[in-house]
Amino acid sequence: MSPNCGASENCSLTVDVILQSSDGEQLGAHSKNLELFTDAFPVAGSTLPPHDGEVVKLSESAEILRLVLSYTHNTPPPNLSSLDLDTLLLLGEVVIKKYGMYLAGECVNKEVKYVFHTSS
Repeated sequence: MSPNCGASENCSLTVDVILQSSDGEQLGAHSKNLELFTDAFPVAGSTLPPHDGEVVKLSESAEILRLVLSYTHNTPPPNLSSLDLDTLLLLGEVVIKKYGMYLAGECVNKEVKYVFHTSS
């Protein structure tokens, strides 16, 4: 059985990709959303479909992957204000440099600037 969508408990889209975090957690995702909202994943349908149970292993923690996946849905962005600066910086690097998620990167950059502004 596939895991539920890693971005939202209320997501009704079919999970067709299973991502595994560096800490071993499996998160459901949607190939079409990954295609639309990132520059890093292949165009949906352009590769052979994964075999049942095949998992894509990634180097990010489950916490970071959940945040990344939340930017692959047409929903309000996550609230980043509770994240510490190290997590924000890591998230920014992942969404911009690794996955090419520039709108997500802008959200992270705004939060980082806010943290620096309020701490000085």
